Amino acid sequence: MRNFPYFLIGMFGASLTGILTIVGFMYIFSDAPEETPEKVRTSVQIPNASQNGSQPQEAETSAPAAAQQAAAPPQIRQVDSVPAALQYKISEWNAVSFYSGFIDRIVVDDEDRTAQQVIDLRRDSVITLTGWAGHSEFGMRTPTVLFSVCDTIVGVTTVQDPRPDVADNVHMNLTTAGWKATLAAEHLPQCENPVLVAWAQAPIGFNIFPLHGGRLLNMVGGEPPAFTLTSRYRPPRHDERSLPTMKTISVKANALRIRRCPTTDCAVVGQFSAGQYHGFVIERAGDWSLVQIDQQVGWVSENYLSIQ
Repeated sequence: MRNFPYFLIGMFGASLTGILTIVGFMYIFSDAPEETPEKVRTSVQIPNASQNGSQPQEAETSAPAAAQQAAAPPQIRQVDSVPAALQYKISEWNAVSFYSGFIDRIVVDDEDRTAQQVIDLRRDSVITLTGWAGHSEFGMRTPTVLFSVCDTIVGVTTVQDPRPDVADNVHMNLTTAGWKATLAAEHLPQCENPVLVAWAQAPIGFNIFPLHGGRLLNMVGGEPPAFTLTSRYRPPRHDERSLPTMKTISVKANALRIRRCPTTDCAVVGQFSAGQYHGFVIERAGDWSLVQIDQQVGWVSENYLSIQ
């Protein structure tokens, strides 16, 4: 029986101990979220940028035209990052050093920066990220991806976009593991070496898993954005999650095979003898369950067990 070297879920939060300085990028390789982060109910107002000096023709603008311009509503930009009041330290979560997805593409102010290892940002820059998230070995789906800069959670997005390429090349259970996020540079904290990292959040428990493709940021200053920022969601907090519910799992077969994915065509990674166990059901797919019992993790057929 194979011992699984790391947990898919976490029972308690742990301090982040310098797990990574992520500046690598790997090529593209997706799942329906089981929960969505709470929507932010109030907009975050960012002042318009100040004007540098009027040109002569602007000074001659007629009064009615100037009044009409002043009455125009401000441009609104919806983002997945949040202001400092809604941010918190990443140490609330248990950061596990097992990569569970990729940042596939990075676009800053409509310019593709995917190939760059260091990303220059002005105060009014907007970063658009796309990628996929999910446990590559057992296909554990993740409901959300968190984003951190300077060891601080700064945003969140949902994982729900179709990614047939990931299902074909990584794990059959990751059919909708795709995600997209937009982060405002104005929301990002500053520190000596700011690194943008994306984290896949386990569906239960308190574990988060890093994604490949994080980047070192270089904040170059500039004017604040000339638009109003609104945040889609508020990042979930550790203390808002319930403790995972331990289940009684009764195995009826003499030797129940544990598999890598929910089909008999998948590789066997261990087995359970007949008897009663206490563990966690991470998710279900058809008549299969992804279970964690002690340090053994894998998919088992529900035809040969009962869960209470």
